[in-house]
Amino acid sequence: MSIRIFVTPREADWVNLRSAPALGAAPLVGRLPRGARLELAEQGSPWHRCRVYVSAQVARASDGQFVALIPAPGRAFVNIRLAPNAQDAATDVGDLKPGQRLEFIEQSGEWLVARVYISAAHTRLIVENDEVAVPVADAFSPPIGAPDQHAAWFANPTTSRARWPGAWFDANPYGTHYQLWTNGPWAYHTGADLNLPRQGDVQVDFGKPCFAPAAGIVRAARRIKRGTFGKVVIIEHRLPQGERVWSRLAHLLDMLVTPGQIVVRGQEVGHVGDGEGRFPAHLHYDLARIDLGREWNPAPPGQPDPPDPAGDWPGDGEAGRLRVQSDYVDPREFTLTHRPPN
Repeated sequence: MSIRIFVTPREADWVNLRSAPALGAAPLVGRLPRGARLELAEQGSPWHRCRVYVSAQVARASDGQFVALIPAPGRAFVNIRLAPNAQDAATDVGDLKPGQRLEFIEQSGEWLVARVYISAAHTRLIVENDEVAVPVADAFSPPIGAPDQHAAWFANPTTSRARWPGAWFDANPYGTHYQLWTNGPWAYHTGADLNLPRQGDVQVDFGKPCFAPAAGIVRAARRIKRGTFGKVVIIEHRLPQGERVWSRLAHLLDMLVTPGQIVVRGQEVGHVGDGEGRFPAHLHYDLARIDLGREWNPAPPGQPDPPDPAGDWPGDGEAGRLRVQSDYVDPREFTLTHRPPN
């Protein structure tokens, strides 16, 4: 089983990338945004060395030690990328300008592999040793509705945060300060509560199918004993640039997948429930930057269970609001940004 280690910002929105292990403006060559990650070349303190990619069409490593821009009229820089993919704008993490240079590691096809330095104090390491590789999630779709409804929604999403495909609407958008029930606790919402309009006294969304929003691996499919989530499916998704997100579909009537199962976008994973009678029927759907599907082991009989990561709930107050902002993303905006190609 192969092991790869990646570096990602710990708490800040971004961390500087440098051509040398030194502060100041001269060695500054880019920024690694929160949620993105670089493959570690060598761990160190106070600096980690990480791998980046520069196009061999506009840069060279003629001395075998350093990568530098090839001078040409009108050429002001060459992109520094976290992956060898010039088509994906998200891989662009910096610019190598005239007079700057990066330490050369090797050449891989049309790419020069180089080294950048990043602060160890402001980053954390991610060890990837999956026996089964997480498939790339090249696009996201809503977890409810039919494909033709998705196409119409992508073509005309409107500015309404409540509007989802077809007649589906979000009764509790991302970041809303809400009360769980009358006289119940307050919290900041981590995602979307997806509903269909009632038909008289009938909740027509109860039992409707829900789907994997993107390709990935099921990391959890279980009933959460604490809190209000009930039956939950957690799917880990790997974006093309290497970033991971975890989708959570909660309050389910049933679960049609098992942990470790690879799923594709649009695959049915369960049916909309009501949180085992706690709420009117709806699908709670959120996307997290934190690993909601990590291993969880209940306590021995007679002892209280530890908190279940699949039931993560930041709660109320300033700490809860900040946690929602840092650990979750707006699922509607994320889906529109990562929509399937036309």
